Amino acid sequence: MPAVTPVQKQQGCAVAIMVFLFLFALVSLLEGVGVFGKGNTFGRVAGIIFFFILCGAGFLLLKAPAIGRNWILRQVYGVTDKRVIVISGGGRVMSLDPSMLTTMKADVKPDGSGDLLFGTIGSAERQLILGIFAQRNVAGVEALIRKTLLPPA
Repeated sequence: MPAVTPVQKQQGCAVAIMVFLFLFALVSLLEGVGVFGKGNTFGRVAGIIFFFILCGAGFLLLKAPAIGRNWILRQVYGVTDKRVIVISGGGRVMSLDPSMLTTMKADVKPDGSGDLLFGTIGSAERQLILGIFAQRNVAGVEALIRKTLLPPA
């Protein structure tokens, strides 16, 4: 049986939450209309509004992985003879010298794409993961950085 990736777990949880929110919203809508008892105008309006809010929240949960992936894909990186420069989708610029790259680790998927992780910075409550994410040829990038910036082992 193939291993379940974190993204598949996240999508499975999002689907389960979406189903729960939809059913909860549907019951609220039916209650407001008066299916289970005596409805009133406020109940109808509140039920309809609640239904659409919860369905919208569920839809956003389903789309969250794709939105995050598109944000990551806007990342740009460069390798010089002195450092790796990474510009994230949010415009944050990170300059990483060779001493920050010693713990470099590639997380490669079967198709050759993946993430190149350099480590984390920050406190325990708020850590920033340093790396090059969603790269098509992550092994090639790792080889380039090792050849250019890191001494042979």
